[in-house]
Amino acid sequence: PRGGGRGPAGAGADAAAARPRPIPSPAVHALTWSSWGRAFPFDPIEDFAMPDPRTAEPFGPVISVYTRSQAIEDGVLVDVSETAREAGFKIPVALSRSVWDRLVALPEGYQGFQSESGRLWDVLWMARHYALRSSNSDRVRMCVLVRDIRKDLRDSNRPPRRHFPIVAIGAGDDGAAVITVMFPEDD
Repeated sequence: PRGGGRGPAGAGADAAAARPRPIPSPAVHALTWSSWGRAFPFDPIEDFAMPDPRTAEPFGPVISVYTRSQAIEDGVLVDVSETAREAGFKIPVALSRSVWDRLVALPEGYQGFQSESGRLWDVLWMARHYALRSSNSDRVRMCVLVRDIRKDLRDSNRPPRRHFPIVAIGAGDDGAAVITVMFPEDD
């Protein structure tokens, strides 16, 4: 033999094999978990796993709840379900306060020219028309023309103004389907 252990079969190779291998840091360990077993106090599979979507709260605990019935009580929404049923809707319908104020409500003194019930019927009829045309979406933008009445209570010769509310279907307080007619800024 050559002596001194300088070959692959010599003492030099045995010394290299006997040297301890460096232990990786925990950050490296997370990437190489399968080779190190449970050597560290955390388990990347359990500690960093995605939560179960059936039981997880994706945005954390609920801070506040404002229900549809509370919005109707507060006047933020106007329940028009009775008239809506007459117009062909089968589920509850509400208008946002801004839709009611801009498209349905009449200032005092205008009653001889138009009626709130007639304007409400027009809005609901158009909402039904647009909703039936868009059966593949939970919301649809509609166009409503409203003729302004001049301050001196005469019918204006100007063309009607166009308004573009949204008809949205969603879940009510108990999870049943409801419809809300609102402007985009009301959402």
